[in-house]
Amino acid sequence: MSSYVPVHSELHQNKRWLRHPTFDFAKNEIVTPIFANELVDAIHTLPVAFVKHDDRFILVAVMGLKPQENLMLTEHSHWLDGGYIPLTYRTRPFILLEMPDNKEQQVLCVEESNLTEGKIGEPLFNENGQITETVNEIFMLLSHYNKTRFLTTDICTALADHGLIQPWDLTVHDGDIEQPLSGLYRINETALSELSDEAFLALRKAAAFPVIYAQLLSMNNVVFLSKLLVNKSKKTPAQPEKSGGTFNFSGL
Repeated sequence: MSSYVPVHSELHQNKRWLRHPTFDFAKNEIVTPIFANELVDAIHTLPVAFVKHDDRFILVAVMGLKPQENLMLTEHSHWLDGGYIPLTYRTRPFILLEMPDNKEQQVLCVEESNLTEGKIGEPLFNENGQITETVNEIFMLLSHYNKTRFLTTDICTALADHGLIQPWDLTVHDGDIEQPLSGLYRINETALSELSDEAFLALRKAAAFPVIYAQLLSMNNVVFLSKLLVNKSKKTPAQPEKSGGTFNFSGL
């Protein structure tokens, strides 16, 4: 797991940072958290789902149908042309993390392994001690999407409280092998159609319906991932999964 440190002028004035040349760091990741304001772009290519983590649901983009196999990457770990790249990957090696003593305040952090000295890499700070224009653009992008961080969390909580999240039972066809897939959750359409007027209004007030409809619409993108899996399986003979097809979300 990556180790992040807060970007600080006194500590990093003479430090430089390295870009990830590829998305190799994500090759074993098949889900990643996304924010509500990413959905309008994400659902064009990626299925959106929920995963359960620490007794709460998290909104995620799905990038694979088998554990540790990100289907959105080429054999050289480049992202597929035209595929949506989640914010968590676009802004690496930077991320906004909560302050230990103030959950509502976040600070810009950078992967410690991507810091360097000398002439290699890009500067974090300019000669005036201010973050560079490039780093500031990344910070602004992170800040823009993070504005809906609490909203996204609250929407997932509201959906769960109203019984609108159910297991998403999928069967992955990998060559001649059929593998049940568990660990993903989807919107319960039956429960949605049976909402009381009071519950409907509460969910509308919580701004939950854009997430509801986006998740349902995105489910067809499983077909796209299935085609990617078939194409990859033709190059690599399929083997039964020892894990039983259950994703490990401990890294979220």
